[in-house]
Amino acid sequence: MEHFLPPLSDSLVEKFCRCAGSDPACTHAGLRAALASATLRRTDYVKYVGLNVERDRSSQSESVNDSPDFVDDIRRFHEKFDLRPTDDEFGPHVLDQAAQRFRIKFMFEELLEYCKAVGYTPTVIGNTFSLEPPASDHRNDMAGAFDALIDLVYVALGTAYLHRFAFAEGWRRVHAANMRKVKASSESDGKRGYKRDIVKPPGWTAPVLDDLL
Repeated sequence: MEHFLPPLSDSLVEKFCRCAGSDPACTHAGLRAALASATLRRTDYVKYVGLNVERDRSSQSESVNDSPDFVDDIRRFHEKFDLRPTDDEFGPHVLDQAAQRFRIKFMFEELLEYCKAVGYTPTVIGNTFSLEPPASDHRNDMAGAFDALIDLVYVALGTAYLHRFAFAEGWRRVHAANMRKVKASSESDGKRGYKRDIVKPPGWTAPVLDDLL
């Protein structure tokens, strides 16, 4: 199976090859060959480019019957509107303060939309918040809740894209760590006071993400 590679500039390919310890003059064809022969680790490529190289070109189909590739959708959206992370096009980075404020407000706005749709009124108190329950005559806006959740994920993924985080690999690691958690046996087990919460068992270890930064 041919490894999928997005259209990359020659300078970015060279940068990746140097960081991965390969030939600095590596070409697109050479990079494909190196990936196919496992000369370069998949995680090396994910770290510096932030895309999953194991998808072949057929997985790029936009058929409604296919599961969407959320990360690639976000990339295409931002490229369409020329919302690129940096001119350097290389490596994770911290957003400037204006961008950080915008993204935080954007994500909070979508969370508030979900609260509104299901009838809750949040009140921020220090580093946490309280939730006023729905009025007795409240009617859940299921379409609004659905839309708000999709928008929240869209904005969160867009924020990760602008940071140039290797989201696919980070997701894989966090998911693996979450699958090692256990279901709470009572409301007091978790910090959120919910008996169906999922909690960390003794000896649980958090996912390591530092090497992706």
